[in-house]
Amino acid sequence: MKNAKSKDLTPIRVFIAMDIGEEIREILQEMQNELKKTGSDIRWVKTNGIHLTLKFLGNIPEDKLNPIAEGMDRAAKGIPPMEIRVNGFGAFPSTTRPRVVWVGINGPEQLKSLYERIEAEMEGVGFQRETRKFHPHLTLGRVRSPRGQEKLLPFFESWKDREVGFFVARELIMFKSTLLPGGAEYSRLRSVPFGQN
Repeated sequence: MKNAKSKDLTPIRVFIAMDIGEEIREILQEMQNELKKTGSDIRWVKTNGIHLTLKFLGNIPEDKLNPIAEGMDRAAKGIPPMEIRVNGFGAFPSTTRPRVVWVGINGPEQLKSLYERIEAEMEGVGFQRETRKFHPHLTLGRVRSPRGQEKLLPFFESWKDREVGFFVARELIMFKSTLLPGGAEYSRLRSVPFGQN
């Protein structure tokens, strides 16, 4: 293992999330295609990389992976699989000054409970708690400049209550994010199934 020491010190970009399923991804792709027609200057997220992120941990040393996985395991204990609705369309910080364009998430009470447990567990591993209010969402794109922004406004109005569909979350996943010139690539590092006592 000593030979691998330098490798072990290479930080890994990690986050905790849930998979949203292919059906939802296809609809999000259709939405992106419609929005692209506006000509707005937005860097669109590849739909195969869209997840429901619950905690972004950033660049971490490899030796933190096991404590994170153990915390995920404790956070997921007793949480059943859950049906999560995907609906609504908006932007952070606001639709008139969009920086991040998103589709909304309407989850059951267990989703908030799971999020709070993850926050507590990750704090125990040495990560700071999130100070912003929990606002689950799926990021469609990030605005690069104001060009064409006004053409997004009709969509923010007409899609604000849009029903996209639902997915059943059955596991909590630790993802590795590798930043490449063509965008980030994601790979699963660990997963914890829901419904375990």
